[in-house]
Amino acid sequence: MRVLFNRKIVEELTNDGQLQVAESYLNGMSPSDASSMKGHITRDLRSLLAWRLRKWELVPAADSSGSTNQCILTLLSLQKEQKYVEMEAAHAAFRSTLLQRLHDTPDLLNAAVEIHQHQSLSNIIAALKQNNKEELRTITHSWLASLREVGKHPQRFDSLEPLTLMRNLIIENLPNTTATAVLQLARIRAGACRSAGRFQPAASSVAEMMIQLNSLKDSEKPKYLVNLIPCKLEECQLSWARGDRLQAIQHIKRLLSFCETDAEFLGIHQALKSKPSHLKHFLELNEHLASTYSCAGEWFLHTKMENSVVIQEHLDKAIKFYSATSDPSRGHFEMARFLDVRWAALIQSERSPEAESAALLRKNRKEELAASKKMEQSGHVDQKLANSIRKLQLLVDKDTKEEAEATRIKFELIGQTFIEWLTVLVQATPNSREHILHAVFRVISIWFSTALERDDLSQSMLDNADAIPVDRFIPLFYQMASRISIQTHRSANATATKFQNALFKIIKLMLKRLPHHSLPTLYSLSKADVVKPSHATYYKPDADKKETAILLLREVSAEDSNFKKVMDQTVLLLDAYVELAFQNQAMSPASSTSAARKGAPKKISSLKNLELVQVPTFSGKGDAPYVAGFQPYYDLVGGVTAPKAIYCQGSDGRWYKQLVKGPSYASSDPIPDDLRQDAVMQQTFSLINLLLNLNTPARDRSLKMRTYRVIPLTPAAGVLEWVQGTSPLYEYLVGSAVKVGNELREVHGAHNRFYPKDRSHTSIRSLFNDNSQKPNSHKRALYRKCCAEFHPVFHNYFLENYPDPLTWYTRRLAYVRSVATSSMVGYIIGLGDRHSSNILIDSTTAELVHIDLGVAFEQGKQLPVPELVPFRLTRDIVHGMGVSGIHGVFSESCERAMDVMRQQHQFIESIVEVFLHDPLFKWTVSPGRAQRLQRDDLDADDTSDATKLPATATLDATSTLLRLKQKLLGTEYGDALSVQGQVRKLIQDAMDEDLLSRMFYGWAPWI
Repeated sequence: MRVLFNRKIVEELTNDGQLQVAESYLNGMSPSDASSMKGHITRDLRSLLAWRLRKWELVPAADSSGSTNQCILTLLSLQKEQKYVEMEAAHAAFRSTLLQRLHDTPDLLNAAVEIHQHQSLSNIIAALKQNNKEELRTITHSWLASLREVGKHPQRFDSLEPLTLMRNLIIENLPNTTATAVLQLARIRAGACRSAGRFQPAASSVAEMMIQLNSLKDSEKPKYLVNLIPCKLEECQLSWARGDRLQAIQHIKRLLSFCETDAEFLGIHQALKSKPSHLKHFLELNEHLASTYSCAGEWFLHTKMENSVVIQEHLDKAIKFYSATSDPSRGHFEMARFLDVRWAALIQSERSPEAESAALLRKNRKEELAASKKMEQSGHVDQKLANSIRKLQLLVDKDTKEEAEATRIKFELIGQTFIEWLTVLVQATPNSREHILHAVFRVISIWFSTALERDDLSQSMLDNADAIPVDRFIPLFYQMASRISIQTHRSANATATKFQNALFKIIKLMLKRLPHHSLPTLYSLSKADVVKPSHATYYKPDADKKETAILLLREVSAEDSNFKKVMDQTVLLLDAYVELAFQNQAMSPASSTSAARKGAPKKISSLKNLELVQVPTFSGKGDAPYVAGFQPYYDLVGGVTAPKAIYCQGSDGRWYKQLVKGPSYASSDPIPDDLRQDAVMQQTFSLINLLLNLNTPARDRSLKMRTYRVIPLTPAAGVLEWVQGTSPLYEYLVGSAVKVGNELREVHGAHNRFYPKDRSHTSIRSLFNDNSQKPNSHKRALYRKCCAEFHPVFHNYFLENYPDPLTWYTRRLAYVRSVATSSMVGYIIGLGDRHSSNILIDSTTAELVHIDLGVAFEQGKQLPVPELVPFRLTRDIVHGMGVSGIHGVFSESCERAMDVMRQQHQFIESIVEVFLHDPLFKWTVSPGRAQRLQRDDLDADDTSDATKLPATATLDATSTLLRLKQKLLGTEYGDALSVQGQVRKLIQDAMDEDLLSRMFYGWAPWI
């Protein structure tokens, strides 16, 4: 039977590790196929299989001309025969072949890999010719490290795999390479293939690994026993990754039994421990043993094949072995996560219908017993009543004991969980960023939630404060500082006093060691009453926190002279910002949309060379520059609160544009936005960015939220980083007004420029306003009619701004991924008020920047006209994505971002829980703010009707956290959806015409 030949099939079989099948397929090629194919293609494929299968005889090694694979085959064959001089000549031929290929090929990725192959061979030939053992060792270690990294990048694995395999073969063929070295090489490659999801090559490497392992069994028994654990563990992990859960657990149980009972293995383990010269091998073996016990515990928990006692025993053993490694915190991290799962299951069981019924039954028994005893005391005594009281008393006593036992279990479990997370926080190495992030949030969350109930946790914080690197508290410093209280510190409540003692100690340490991060926060607390007199009732300044902040700053200044110098200069700067923020510069309606330049107050314009104060809005990498000075003027940038733009010069010579916000002096006297909420949302974005960055596929796609610096200074004032090169989507799409001389000139937006005959944005807005009280069916029909008369145009933004094809493609790709990430993150945290003026686009990167973040945690649903869509995905937003629209890159990026957040749901819940319970924040939309968000004229500053609006209740933290958990578990409308299903549902809702037609007309759902 004739085999129809297809080169692509051979290549795919080879990439999938099916080398023997590919060889059989190639050997089955008919003569007619062979004659129809060019000879060099046949030789290339045979050479590819030859060097991968280590069958040097398939193509004569002397043939060094032709393709890259023929050159590699020749070079590897010569290396195996240790003909290093001939290798140099063959390498020169390879160079010529490569130069010709680079000239002819359009495949730049494969060409880059071949260049790395050429360079790798060049390095190894030079070291072999000189017999430079140290250089060979360095090259080998570098290649092995690269091999481990390849497995973390699944999308790059296929491209880089030929390079890594060639390097493996080179290492195998080096002089004096032992069976142990080949074994370790095969194990590392198996792990890389497994991590990349290429299970067939992983299985081949595991088979090779086991062959090498068995070769040591008789000749070198100690080495066999030492390598047995990591090899068998890799075999178990491959079974688990392929979905063979039962087989993986059976194998790992046998492996653990061997570790605990085999006399020879135990003897070798003890011998390694007692010999200082074998310390490295002892630590490596401990790490493998710890990983084995950790895997077993995790798998038992996942499959629920063992109870919590068995799981905890395995994790305890993992802690024991991890304690003798370079990072002892890993075992505690696994234990802490397990205890978190137990705690969540316990809380869930308490809230179950069965638990509620049992609680009601206990309550009824107590009430019945109390009523029966009352009857007995009133003189109504008979045998039946006495028997009933006796039985009820027994049941109530039993209930009391069960409740006490349940309380004890909860008390011990949360205490143990806290200690494990605290141990991680103390012991984690700087490279363990994920562990540190989880630990600091869980420690603070548990500590704050139990601060008034138990003092043992506060005592643990006191005892360990000096051992914890204080920079680990930076993400939560504001939330920690907001709980300081001198009144509680001096109270008779010993538990509360101990909590304040521990809190004071940590805050003082941060002030001394990290003044640039902590001083602005304490400064803002000390200025809690710096508000307009007319706004004092709204803000309700906390005198206790003000007094405490001042006291702490005074005490630390007295204890540390260096801190005092930093504080003095910092206060000079921050006082100057506050003076500028409160300067009365209400803008007239005629200039409310344009810039107006004013002279800066002397306090800020005279500041020079504050060498101990960093530029507060610096967000770049590296050391922050110090404040060198300011421009003698500022610009009013428009808006009700008349924010001011000022330029700060850094010691690096750069000018940093900053936005200083303060209270409005307009006649309506609106309450200004609380920048502390914007600062908290930026914290949240930054932390989610860290999670995305820790996930390799998300990091490779550059999925992130764009952030900027926000520094609150008083309840009504603060400084923000000016995000350079950005403009609102509204400005591009609809247009803006700029002041030229004394007149305002309108700059037409893209809608007017590309579709001048379309209905105007202003007329559609008026039409929606006029029909705002009509039935939903009428609104839907109106929305469809307006959309038909108003075409999307945002695709033209990329054509106009990025004429170069490559730049156009990369910027549009960045835009699509930015929309995807901000959509998913915005949905999870319930970010509202996403009209096109609150979304900026960066002209340099085409990424979106979200501003004005005061409406979060689904507060938009509480506005007079509720926000119904999960995020902004209107026609213009989709139009910018090109012909693929919401399909392809957008939906895939949404799924990746959502998958990361769902995997890290416990961490995100901890973040939000700490933020929601911050005593300084009122997570609410005030009537005045609601009126400004949804007023008839977006440019008006009249808020006189604010009192007619219903007050929006402060968020209930419990219900908000519950909804957050539902989102992170994929629960939509009562259904638990997969990541793909959830994303598809959210996109569908965001583009639903019925929902969009019912949005507030100022949100402009038609653009």
